[in-house]
Amino acid sequence: MASSTSRSKASEGTTKRYHPIVITLHWLVAILIFATVLFAGEEGEGGLAFRFGSLPPIGIHMILGISTLVLLTIRLLMRWFTKHPDWASAGNLLFDLVGKLTHLGLYVFTYSITITGILLATQKGLFARVLGLGNGALRGFGGRSLHLGGIHGLSWAILLLLILLHVGAALYHQFIKRDNLLSRMWFGK
Repeated sequence: MASSTSRSKASEGTTKRYHPIVITLHWLVAILIFATVLFAGEEGEGGLAFRFGSLPPIGIHMILGISTLVLLTIRLLMRWFTKHPDWASAGNLLFDLVGKLTHLGLYVFTYSITITGILLATQKGLFARVLGLGNGALRGFGGRSLHLGGIHGLSWAILLLLILLHVGAALYHQFIKRDNLLSRMWFGK
């Protein structure tokens, strides 16, 4: 039986790019995260003033959030089971540690925001009222909605900071280190 370390190391290799499915899912998740924000807001409100048919902005927000969760999970599994390039060092142990923690945080806080969003929607009965699914709000949560909402909002704030770090580091690698890092997460030979 292979250990998780040897399985992870077996996935690394001389490949220069991530698998095309991993690349596609990376960019789809990035687009979905920001699209979801455009439709954020309390029930009856939204980031955009229009609807798609009879679906209010909060319904679109919920669908995009759930789609993000599903695609992120598929991406994580694909990343785990496909060959990928070795870690791109920044040439500094502290920066490398920050980079690894940033990547971990991107997953943790994307999962946090999507899962707390699903719990909030379930608790408030939004699946039933907005999407026509289920029977309504769950009883017995009491004042926990405020806590979930706070975690949901805090997760977005931290996720946004991590995204900025991630983009900044990619640009650092591409334009200052000139190691062509961006080609690893794009299509090509």
